[in-house]
Formats: sequence, C-alpha cells, structure tokens
Amino acid sequence: IPQYGKVLGRPMIWQQFRAARHADQAIACSRTIRNKYSNRGIAAVAIRNGVDASTYQPPNPEERRQIRNELGIKPDEIVVISVGGLIERKDPMMVINSFKHSEVSSNGRLLLLGDGPLKDQCRLAATESVEIAGHVTDVERYLKAADVFVSASHSEGLPNAVMEALATGNAVVLSDIGPHQEILDVNSAAGELFETSNTTSLVQTLDHVADTADERRGAARNIVETELNAETMAERYESIYDEVVQ
Repeated sequence: IPQYGKVLGRPMIWQQFRAARHADQAIACSRTIRNKYSNRGIAAVAIRNGVDASTYQPPNPEERRQIRNELGIKPDEIVVISVGGLIERKDPMMVINSFKHSEVSSNGRLLLLGDGPLKDQCRLAATESVEIAGHVTDVERYLKAADVFVSASHSEGLPNAVMEALATGNAVVLSDIGPHQEILDVNSAAGELFETSNTTSLVQTLDHVADTADERRGAARNIVETELNAETMAERYESIYDEVVQ
C-alpha cells in the first residue's frame, strides 16, 4: 500500500494471500512475515533471507584504509551509512535529521546510498557532513568504509541491506520493527533498536552505538556466519523442495 496506494495495493495483497493459500507450500522470508500469513490462516514456513558471506566480508585494515582514502574519508572519521530507496517507507529524512542532531556529526559523516522520489528533498537537507551518493553499483565498497549502518524503515521482510552491512562488520542501528528485532535476536551485541519514527530515540541510539562500533564488529559478522547466509538459506529451501516433491 505505501508503494502502490490503497486502490492498487489492497487487491495486490488479496491476490498474494490467495496465491499462497493455493500453493503446495508457502514460504516466508522471515518469522515476522510467517506470523502475518498465519493470521490469515496460511501455514507458511519461515526461511530467513541470507547473503553471500564470501562476497560480503569485513575489510582488513589496509583495504579499509585504501577505500577510505579513495572516498575522501579521514582515518579517524566515524562513518554512518544508510542504504535503500529514498522513499517514505524507508524514512531517509529522519536519518538525515537525526544524524545532524547527534554527537557523531561533529566528527563523522553520513552516507546515503540509493535513489527515489525523496532524493531532491534529501539533498536540500544535506550538509557538509551529509553526502547523498545516490545509486551506486559498488555498495560493498562503501560498507567496508563505514562504522555504523542505520535503517529507519517502517516495514520490511528481512532486509538484505542490513545483512550486507552486518557481513562487512558494521554495527547496526535499526527501527524497532519485527524483522529488525528478529535479526538482532540472533546476536544482540551487533547493534541496538530505536523507536520507529522517534528522532530523539534515534539520536540517542546512534550516539551510543557509534561509541562502541568497533566492539560490535565481531557480533555483526557472527549473525551472518551462523544464521543469515546464503548457504544456510539454500539448504533450508532444498529441504522444503524435497519434502514437497515427496
């Protein structure tokens, strides 16, 4: 509905649930989504999304130094990054405004990667310490230069952008929606949640996580290595396919 409006969105939702009811097996990309299906009387199985843990890896010190140098980032600068569409559901303006009011902004930089209808509005709100990079093809490179990943999204399935950030060793600051909670349930030391749509909460959480970002890198990577990786996801899908065929 946020993307297509009520006139198109509601029939699309109905069609999606109708298709799931007629499937031999419905699979949800997170436990949060599985519960939504369950509320509609659909017995879905939850198989969490996963990212390629071999492609997305934490950089070694020399690689990180080189990437930061290429991007014009100082060695001691705290880099906060947010990746996703510049749309209302992702709330990029809240990320910008919260960063500008945070202590991190005094010796840090915010990078926003992505495109969308709010791009011009975001650029108008940008300052010297806020960079709207737009659409880029080398997201991994920017993630390796960052310290903290922020998502202020109002709803998700199980966001790949967050998992990619974790895989590269970024601490995370996430809105307290179900899928984000689900990610941090794997290892809560990787980051913290803030109250969705609450700027004060985001400012406080961002400052706290930024102060402890280096200590959280191992926990961030651990979430992907133990649970949210592509191999684990593929094995679980394969098991379901075998069950359906039998």
